Amino acid sequence: HYYMYYPLVNIALVLGDQGKYEEALNNYTIALIIADYKWGSDHERVAYILYNMGNVYRMQRKYDEAIDILNRALAIRKEKLGQDHWQTALTLSSIADVLNDQGKYEEAMEKY
Repeated sequence: HYYMYYPLVNIALVLGDQGKYEEALNNYTIALIIADYKWGSDHERVAYILYNMGNVYRMQRKYDEAIDILNRALAIRKEKLGQDHWQTALTLSSIADVLNDQGKYEEAMEKY
């Protein structure tokens, strides 16, 4: 049922904070399936999950996965919220953080 979306996301947030990254990703993945089915693949709730998953991948140092999924979140947020919305800016900042972690400083500066 789609109401499971909310507890799954909240549990995933806690698991991520506890360093239980794989468990967090499992919960996010289920929530993503629910959100995609209920609201569509370009909904802000989907972007929210993708954003959080990207940050978990960053914590795991899975930088390519983080960049890919954060770019998906960014595309949704640009389309739905606009370039100047704070959530769009937050997503750009997370992408820049990943690039910075990879030592791609000039590319990161373009995103900040």
